[in-house]
Amino acid sequence: MKKTLTHKRVWCKLAKKVLVQAAFAILCCLPAFAQQQVKGTVTDEKGNPLPGVTIHVKDGKSSASTDSKGEFTISVPSPSSVLMFSMVGYKTAEQTVKAGSSVTIRLTDNVSELQQIIVTGVFDSRKRLDASIAISTISAQQIKIQTPQSAADLLKNVPGVYVNSSAGEIRNQVAVRGTPTSNDVSIGYFYVSMQEDGLPVTNFTGANYGPDYFLRADATTARVEAVRGGSASITGSDAPGGLFNYTSKMGGAKFAGEAIVKYGLEGNSNPYYRADLNIGGPLNKTGDLTYDIGGFYRYSDGARYAGYPLNKGGQLKFNMVKKFGTGRIKLYGKFLDDKNGYFDFLPFTGYINPQPAADFSNNVTLAGPASQTLDFKYTPDGKVNHFQPSNLIHNLDRAIGLEYQQSLGNNWSITNNFKYSNKEATWNAAAPLGILSADGILFYGLQGLAGKFGTYNFTDLTTGQKMLTVVQSPNLSPTGQFLGINFTKTYNQLPNGQVQSAPVLFELANALHNKVKEVMEQFSVRKVVGKTTFNAGVYVGHSNISFVKGYAGQSFTTLEDKPHPLGLTYTNFSGAVTKVTDANGFTAYGSGYGSSAITNNRFDAFFGQSSPLTDRLTLDYGFRYNYNQFTGSSNNAVIDANATAAGGYDNNLLTYYDNNVYVSNTPFNINKTVKSLSYSAALNYKFSEEQAIYVRYSEGRKAPDLQSVTAVSSQAQADAVSFIPIHVVQAELGYKVQKGGFTGYFTPFYSDISNKPTFDYTQDVQVNTYYYTKAVFSEQRTIGVEMESVFNIGNHINVRGAVTLQHATSVVERHWNVGKPGPDDDQVVETRGGKVGLTPAVLTSITPSYRLNKFMTSLGWRYVGSSAANAANAFTLPGYSTFNYQAGYQLSSRLYANLNINNVFNSIGVTGWYAPGGFPGNLSPEALTKAQVAANPNATYGARPTQPRSYFLSLSYNFN
Repeated sequence: MKKTLTHKRVWCKLAKKVLVQAAFAILCCLPAFAQQQVKGTVTDEKGNPLPGVTIHVKDGKSSASTDSKGEFTISVPSPSSVLMFSMVGYKTAEQTVKAGSSVTIRLTDNVSELQQIIVTGVFDSRKRLDASIAISTISAQQIKIQTPQSAADLLKNVPGVYVNSSAGEIRNQVAVRGTPTSNDVSIGYFYVSMQEDGLPVTNFTGANYGPDYFLRADATTARVEAVRGGSASITGSDAPGGLFNYTSKMGGAKFAGEAIVKYGLEGNSNPYYRADLNIGGPLNKTGDLTYDIGGFYRYSDGARYAGYPLNKGGQLKFNMVKKFGTGRIKLYGKFLDDKNGYFDFLPFTGYINPQPAADFSNNVTLAGPASQTLDFKYTPDGKVNHFQPSNLIHNLDRAIGLEYQQSLGNNWSITNNFKYSNKEATWNAAAPLGILSADGILFYGLQGLAGKFGTYNFTDLTTGQKMLTVVQSPNLSPTGQFLGINFTKTYNQLPNGQVQSAPVLFELANALHNKVKEVMEQFSVRKVVGKTTFNAGVYVGHSNISFVKGYAGQSFTTLEDKPHPLGLTYTNFSGAVTKVTDANGFTAYGSGYGSSAITNNRFDAFFGQSSPLTDRLTLDYGFRYNYNQFTGSSNNAVIDANATAAGGYDNNLLTYYDNNVYVSNTPFNINKTVKSLSYSAALNYKFSEEQAIYVRYSEGRKAPDLQSVTAVSSQAQADAVSFIPIHVVQAELGYKVQKGGFTGYFTPFYSDISNKPTFDYTQDVQVNTYYYTKAVFSEQRTIGVEMESVFNIGNHINVRGAVTLQHATSVVERHWNVGKPGPDDDQVVETRGGKVGLTPAVLTSITPSYRLNKFMTSLGWRYVGSSAANAANAFTLPGYSTFNYQAGYQLSSRLYANLNINNVFNSIGVTGWYAPGGFPGNLSPEALTKAQVAANPNATYGARPTQPRSYFLSLSYNFN
């Protein structure tokens, strides 16, 4: 009975409370009954509902806010009123509405620079203001209005980052805060990690293998986050220089998408065609299951037309996301099928003001002729391979991944990201090694023809015209004593004789085949205690690597734009004719063959903590343990002396081109492991929501890459490889401020890099064989400052700027002077205190833009300052400027037109170079000295210049 009375009292109290609240609500709302109402929904650009949006009547007193579904109801004082919609991170919108109507409003993203949420370089997502790291973001809108020549090209406007994309879409170089770069574009990403959706594109780098073979930015790219130095040592695997994360778009609650078609003229009016598509939306009525799919296809002749397209192919990407109350799961994948060529050196003169040599321009190419094809074998029992330059470098990437995020309650959460990929890069690329004088002993010695006396005839295989006749004869004294060899030209029609005497271009037909199957797994757990966040996790990487290296053959061509293949015959003094090259101009079939079967296993364990010491001061620290192991075997072929003596593959001594028969050698084992510990700590002090400062100190370690263990030719060399981590010490001080329309970042930095390895690839004493020297180690230091700013002047003008000033000094620089073929005269050269080669002292980009109604235009200026050419500071590569123009117009609510002109004034800057004097000395630019430059200031040398002017017109259609 008492229990029943108790229940009644409870229900009576509850009913009384509800009645009182209802009566109060009615009284409060009585004035509104004289007005009328407007209902509606507010969403973001993808159609996702936006809760918490503030709505008020312009020049009125009524206001409201959206609920969890983005819906609102507001009273309006008149039949027609103007509503204002505002929310932090979005542009304020105005809408004229009629009383009693229902409206849908879509807000545009307008997150301020300091309030942007970042996920790269930190263990948990946070505002840029609160992050004690140097990070820049590139939005999808910024990507769309640019015409980058590669994925790395997007990073050129990021302070502290030097990008060399002069080689084309692939084989780029990215250096951060003075980290070493090289004339060798086969190694371009050693100190940084290029990522897609939070995982590396690939687990490792190596000669002629790297992430940009498999990374493309397109309409599916949501944004790029670029972290420099510092925290990259502990938040990324084996990447003390920086992290560059290309994140993909995901579908929203409503269907949305974009189609972009682009037509361009590159270089000397070479056509460019591209189409991008991205669509996404819900897969169910509730909108918690979404999809996004898209990609691109591109066909381009390239800025320097070789007679065949330089880039052709594209990619397809997708993801499906299931959201639930406490997390989400994302399935994603990519299929890339792309063929790419690259630009190599051109003949240049002038060290002070480098310019293309006479009869050359920045539109010229020395790429291998399309007609030079070859079926060859590396070894007699091997399969027949087909070499064709127009097949380019064929890059394939098939990847599938699963990301899972889950809140476990009680402030615990986990994230797991898994990816499997199957990559291939099949090479068909004729690489110009250097210019040789066909009337000198070096040319004949390199081919094993020195001392084979007789007449040598060179024929242009494109035109059939005789180009050069050289008689090789002994130089005898009156008494018959041998004094050397005479090379006498009796006929010469070779072009560009002013560059070098009887110049022929020496090319290697690269026929590499790289296969890599990879698994990546990153698991992390997060716990929040009060305002302190703890993060811990592991990263596991497993790569099965199968590399086949070698050359289909060697060839000689004329030295001119789109060079012609040369055929060479040798007639001895008895009248016997030897075909040095085949009908397509190839010799030395299958040379340089080698294979590697390597497994790379890596395991990282990481921990990070972020703790507020006061309301304004936050401590951020962490460490990362890295275990990196390469195991497997390699095999370098050797010449079979008996088969070679018998006339090679066809048993005919008079067909010299296939006389050298290579056979597999005894494999040698690879077993190298490196273990390291990296750590970083920072303090971030927030003066206000508009101003903060941080200081960070880091010690990172970088494991040697694949080339360190495959660039050996014997078991003894493999055992002797010094497999030690590179030590990277960094310190930085960052100041961030946002006042009105101005946002600025000022970051002084310091770095010291020691245990930096260097080795060379050069010719051995045995004809048509090559070897790597052992590694020698160097140390360098860099001090500098990064400055980045965004300045909005009124509603129409925006100026973005980034400036890097840096001074990189060589503590000790060691490199090889390889001298003549063979290791006997190889010497280590040591220099101290000079400038670090190929490290610009100044990097500047300033882009003012103007927007008025439907029209927008900008002009970007980029300046790359001077740099020492090499560690010996033999000469200085001068600084150069490029200007890029962009204009866009909104043709309709869905259609947008955009014009881009890259390198408006067609300026030329040298980004890499080869030493003068022809092959093989040109491959050792570090050996060039100031004295040699002074002795021959007008010498012709090889240079890799910036790409020439190009024009692009695009139309984008928005499905939203």
